[in-house]
Amino acid sequence: MRGLWSEEIIDSSALLEFTKWTPDASFPPGHTLRYERYGLGIGADSVEGVQLIGHTGFIGARAFHAPRYDAVVVGTHNASEVDRRPLLAALCRELRDAA
Repeated sequence: MRGLWSEEIIDSSALLEFTKWTPDASFPPGHTLRYERYGLGIGADSVEGVQLIGHTGFIGARAFHAPRYDAVVVGTHNASEVDRRPLLAALCRELRDAA
């Protein structure tokens, strides 16, 4: 994630393409993805006041960048039916409060 957002993997014009948010391409509360905005395979969401940009994988994986904090949240788990939001919220609270 750091390599992606620091332009080590792709350049700034490609990053702009990723984050060209598609009009009306949001996912409502309760939806598995829960992006507020969605672009080219990349979504944006605000959790506990922390802006996250990244991607939620198919089962249990996620990789997000919190630009304001220069932080990365990456993880996976085996239980696809478990709501991962509480753990993500706790991590974002810790990140926000530590700043």
